[in-house]
Amino acid sequence: MRQATLQLVPEDLQALYFDGLRQARQDWQAWIQERDAQQQALMMARQILSHLALQPELQMHIDTLTDTAAPAELARKLDALRRTLLHLTADSALAPLQQELLQLLPRLWQDPEQQTGRAQKILTRVQQLAEGLQQDKLLQAAAEAEQVPWRLLEVLDQTLADLIPVQQGLLVSASASLLGQVQQTIPRFNWQNINIWSPEQVQGIPTVVLCDAACSEIEQTAMKKRFPEACLVLVLDMSQVPPGYCWSEHVDQVLARQHLTTGLLALLPRLLPRQSDFQQLAQDPATGLPTVSAGRQLFSQMQALAVRHQAPFCLAVVQWVNWQEYENQEGPFLMGEWLRKAVQTLEQSLRTVDVMLSWAPDKLVLLLPQTPLKGGLIALERCHQALQNMPAMLPAMASQPHLFQAGLLSSEQVSIYETALGKAWQLIPSQAAESRLFFDTDALAAPQIPHVLLVDDDPIIQQLLQFTYVHEGYQTTQLFQGDKKVLDILAEETISLIILDVKMPGMDGFEVLELIRSHHQYDRIPIVMLTSLKQEVDISRAFALGANDYLYKPFSPAELLIRTQRFLDL
Repeated sequence: MRQATLQLVPEDLQALYFDGLRQARQDWQAWIQERDAQQQALMMARQILSHLALQPELQMHIDTLTDTAAPAELARKLDALRRTLLHLTADSALAPLQQELLQLLPRLWQDPEQQTGRAQKILTRVQQLAEGLQQDKLLQAAAEAEQVPWRLLEVLDQTLADLIPVQQGLLVSASASLLGQVQQTIPRFNWQNINIWSPEQVQGIPTVVLCDAACSEIEQTAMKKRFPEACLVLVLDMSQVPPGYCWSEHVDQVLARQHLTTGLLALLPRLLPRQSDFQQLAQDPATGLPTVSAGRQLFSQMQALAVRHQAPFCLAVVQWVNWQEYENQEGPFLMGEWLRKAVQTLEQSLRTVDVMLSWAPDKLVLLLPQTPLKGGLIALERCHQALQNMPAMLPAMASQPHLFQAGLLSSEQVSIYETALGKAWQLIPSQAAESRLFFDTDALAAPQIPHVLLVDDDPIIQQLLQFTYVHEGYQTTQLFQGDKKVLDILAEETISLIILDVKMPGMDGFEVLELIRSHHQYDRIPIVMLTSLKQEVDISRAFALGANDYLYKPFSPAELLIRTQRFLDL
């Protein structure tokens, strides 16, 4: 079976997709089993109720249960009924039913909303993976999962099968029927069949070696010695095992021919490379950095904070220039020492909140929270300057004008971790280029002129405020009374600062302030109260409602600018 190609991400990221798909499959299967167990318990509870309905002394309790449909409500009432049964005599015929209820209740105590929420989380993860893999069938199965939950498991299995690289298997047996049975059971392997053990006939390195009773203990030991990493499986026809037959201590598993299919399927997770080749470490042993797999959770946390606080963060893939060439010249040991020193230099150049991940020997990943795209470019330039000032360990690298090239993008451009990594990596050209930093120029928008919203009913004050801010190069919008229209302005314009009077027709300034702060998407807009009210109770109320500063009228335009420019970032 040919391995599928991931169009959005390089091959290095396929391990992350394997891990995500495999975990999603396990979670969805567990959810289906719990749902089915609850439905079965509900059916059995109804059967118990039908038996209890024949008991006159319980008729009153049964009547309250007949119309109960929700499992959680039924569980509460059945628990009350079970406690009623406890008062009956020990030799009552109802005692076994009381015990059955005791076993069923834990399965019934499940909140349907929690179960629905858990299923939705799994489906969201599957949809993200399907979009990254461009798997339309997986997307369709996720959309139909509520009606056909088992269909999603089938498509997940097929997707995993398509993405797993073809493995080599070796069967040492003269039985053609055994070969057909093995090929049908594990189709993800290319099987080579030899009649007798002969190492010269074996092509490639098998992941699993199967042999039958025709192979002696000595031959089995030789197989394991030749392929120490392979799983050695002995298949025996239990009705025709030779008398006194012994197998080698190096055999990993002995399967009966009669149960070969179920046995091999049970071994399948061990036979496939997902448990070894694609296993992700939490820390890179060479640099001590977290691995790219461990970065998935960090990316999700930063993404959630960025959305909540409307603050961008950047992701960068840093690739060392001509790494393979230098490693061939200097050797892996010296290059490893240089890499550790370079990582230490980068850590000193970055902020404590920035995160550096190890992707491959020639690649790093940087997560830069609270950083727009322009800030990410400045950070990468600072890193490159620090590396150039690092004491030269390798003369060849000291003369290199570009020690690394980097692809940079903002989290606003991509919200899925694997896709973000792939796009940042693809920004770096495959061949040497004069530039060292690559990004989407359309995403680096021109700096926006700060926009000040002036809310005051006095036209003279409005004229003075407008002149003050326009003279400093700011945009202004004027509103001459307290009104809910302020929300329309905030929705249509990107407001950087609000100057707000208190005593106005319509809504007063405190009411306008409370209205704005009740819409949390505007929490980050600074609001400065400009009013003639100087009582302590008014000042306290303003700050309690969310004001950022409080100035008195009459005011000095120069003081107003000094007090408010800290909120404006040109």
